[in-house]
Amino acid sequence: MAGIYFRIGLDFPTTGAIEHWKEIGLLTQWEHLKEAPGFNGIDMGDDDLLGGEITVGKQTELDGAIAYLHEIGFPLDDRTRIAEWRRTVEDGDPAVWFATAGTLPRRATVGDLLAHLRSPGVDGGLVEFPAAEDTTVVIHGFLPDYDTYREYRLPMIYAGSAAGQLGGRGTVSFLGPSDGEYVVTFADVDGTSVEINEPDPQDLIEEELMERFGGADLDSLYDAWKSQ
Repeated sequence: MAGIYFRIGLDFPTTGAIEHWKEIGLLTQWEHLKEAPGFNGIDMGDDDLLGGEITVGKQTELDGAIAYLHEIGFPLDDRTRIAEWRRTVEDGDPAVWFATAGTLPRRATVGDLLAHLRSPGVDGGLVEFPAAEDTTVVIHGFLPDYDTYREYRLPMIYAGSAAGQLGGRGTVSFLGPSDGEYVVTFADVDGTSVEINEPDPQDLIEEELMERFGGADLDSLYDAWKSQ
């Protein structure tokens, strides 16, 4: 089975909490998650649905930062992708920070992510919203490759963290082989506590995975994806 299975499974204290959850900005969760166990291992600074961030040291102007990136072989060919920038300090020296635009705006909310997953969905992948209890949100499917996993990983974990801020609990999971990589990334949310793990695939126990995935029939889901 190729492709990376993903699942977001979250339980909320009330239906009203779900509506509030949809209004929370995804990137606002970075401040909360930066101290969470395991977060540093996946906070790679690469582009995702919300764009990317770059800090260029020893520069004071955006033009200088862009020129320096070009000199070292990382040209920013489309300057219109820069969504915002500011002067900052890095290791005591002046620097320029800027953010590039992604598929979703920098200020995208959980609701924006859910709307994107519903339509247009994951390009080349599969997204399903299985029926659930009124206070439960379940979303699962397949991501087609490793690059897509890197694109969706943090925004989905941000959504899980946002649920915890409202008293929610649950999991955000990614599992599967793709492009020579075997992805195992688990985020566990229990209120304001979030823990992220990337266990060795050899240590996974089938019964525990089935519980984590809510008993989902991955083979049938995979067949549905490939029959599209």
